[in-house]
Amino acid sequence: MIDRVRLTREATRDMREARQWYDARRDEWGKVFLKRAQECMRAIQKMPRRFPRARGEVRRARVRQFPYEVIFGYSATEVTIYAIFHSAQDPQKWMDRLPED
Repeated sequence: MIDRVRLTREATRDMREARQWYDARRDEWGKVFLKRAQECMRAIQKMPRRFPRARGEVRRARVRQFPYEVIFGYSATEVTIYAIFHSAQDPQKWMDRLPED
């Protein structure tokens, strides 16, 4: 298991905006979204290689019950979350956030 999960500023904003959007539509639904996203990140932390590659070494994991994916990279000691991405959005949105190799 990897010790640390770090969200970029953009990923933190993604999660906050998605939670607010769901809360505005249905009471407590944003809380459920947040819980599922956190479960997804814990699964990534435990076994990052189990998730498919999205681009190069960057991988993606689906958020259960919601049309979102967590876009991430990892090393031996840290998972970096680059985006929490609605699957209907243009993928260029998260690709622009990736570090240059």
